[in-house]
Amino acid sequence: MNRKRNLIVTLIIVALLIALITPLALVLARSKNAALDAKQAAIARALEMEEERKALPAPVSVQPAMDIEDIWAIEDTRTEAEGALVQEMYRGGEKLGYDAGSNTFYCTLGLDTGDDWPEIALSALGEPGLQIVWADDYSYDWCTDAIAQGYRYELMAYTQDQFAYIGVVFTGLPIVTLNVEGEITAQDVPGRATIAAAGYEPIDAATLVHERGGGWVKPVDKWSYRLEFHTLGANGKDAKHVTSVLGMEPDSDWLLLANAQDNTTVRNKIAWDIWNDWHEEGEALMRMDSELIELFVNDEYKGIYQLMQRVQEEQEIERFGGDVNTDVAMRIISSANVSNKPVWDLAGTDVDFRLEYRYEPRGNADRVFALAKDYVALSRKDEALQLDDAAFEQTVLERVDIESMMHYILFFHACSLRDNIINNIYLYMLEDEDGHMMIHHAPWDMDTAFWVKPPSEPHDSLRWPDLSMVLPRRMLDLNVGGCRELMWQIWREKRATILADEAIYERFTAMEEYINASGAYLRESEKWYGEATELNLSEMAYYEERNLNLVELTLEGTWPIDGEMVDIQ
Repeated sequence: MNRKRNLIVTLIIVALLIALITPLALVLARSKNAALDAKQAAIARALEMEEERKALPAPVSVQPAMDIEDIWAIEDTRTEAEGALVQEMYRGGEKLGYDAGSNTFYCTLGLDTGDDWPEIALSALGEPGLQIVWADDYSYDWCTDAIAQGYRYELMAYTQDQFAYIGVVFTGLPIVTLNVEGEITAQDVPGRATIAAAGYEPIDAATLVHERGGGWVKPVDKWSYRLEFHTLGANGKDAKHVTSVLGMEPDSDWLLLANAQDNTTVRNKIAWDIWNDWHEEGEALMRMDSELIELFVNDEYKGIYQLMQRVQEEQEIERFGGDVNTDVAMRIISSANVSNKPVWDLAGTDVDFRLEYRYEPRGNADRVFALAKDYVALSRKDEALQLDDAAFEQTVLERVDIESMMHYILFFHACSLRDNIINNIYLYMLEDEDGHMMIHHAPWDMDTAFWVKPPSEPHDSLRWPDLSMVLPRRMLDLNVGGCRELMWQIWREKRATILADEAIYERFTAMEEYINASGAYLRESEKWYGEATELNLSEMAYYEERNLNLVELTLEGTWPIDGEMVDIQ
């Protein structure tokens, strides 16, 4: 009797649970389907906009400069237009950027023109009966001066009864334009993207765009974006449009990084370039290419951005020789970067970081976090919770790719990555030939690199990062797997090459000259900081040279290659 009663109670409980869970499952399914439907609708609209664009009339050519008397005659017989007569301008197949606030178009020429002007054949789309001529003759100036100083040249657009003046500025950086319906939000919105750069075929594609990143409150209202190119496939259905952008590997998804934390706009770019050069033979995960560009969104100038490859963990695993059927990826992030991805939150513990799930072949975040337990155990700061030395050493040998760790920690110190201590670190777990899931480190989001100022005392060195990163410090203290000798081998090789004082000076100077020659920083600084100035990286280069010397002092004092350790106080 009791057994029968228990069975009935169990069945009732199961029925109640099903009744409770089913509506929740339906809500989640509907939410997922709604998001999918919204994306499909956005893609359809983007492709529709692309077809609408193709149906526009052919642009009219811009004619050579007129005599001033002829310009005056046009003014005398027409009224000045209240609105814009020109909607779009092109140089060949390249769409010019447009800033409606200043009524100025931007044409990229690159930085290899020299003083002589290349052929500049512009065309325009606008009002019916549009004609357009140069009102200024740019050929009186040196081309390099016009680009570097951002000279604005005027054109006159006119119809039978109206006229209007518009400006053209020439830039040395590539130009990206985004035109979307409405505002760009965290959700995909349909639009059109164009990319123009000297020496590359122009790109003009249907696009989905959404805001990305945003973490901390930015000092300026400058946001990052993610682009996803689309096209109509051979079957007449939507397909992602995979293409090379500015010589980078073909892809359909791209990032436009604002680097708004950095008023130089170039820290992240320089750090990535050093990471790539650090591993010039490709023996590292996430060697990401990028280019600096000028961005225009819905006919508003947005400034200098970093157009960059998007992290695609599965492709990174394949490129590095891993197995996408077994290997996994995660990221250490701060609270500001938490999104809708699963997170193992260890903030507030002695470990004090958050592990974000990024890739597992079956989408199993629990497996990723289970594999990360050893990494967490190795990162304990509380001595009472730490593994003993023997267990620590054995776990490191079975879980941590020592070479990857030594490369990462030296790169971290060399570039003073203060925002990459418990944040912006990718961890890839790749199975080795012995069946161990080995952890490999890679950086991300380095827009606050090179911000360590020279201390007042020579031995007041880089105590701030290495004390907080328990795993590499303890590895070096115990010299696990000969990591101290490996560290010195790597450091000496880098200090003799890409981290040599003269190499650092040349890198920073070359970037400064490149940006200033493009004229772009004059516009960036005026847009976001209220005053047009040239980029000056001399102070940052000086700090970086000091920083490298301080790193070396710390390494010599804490982990000497020979003799007893002498901890710098």
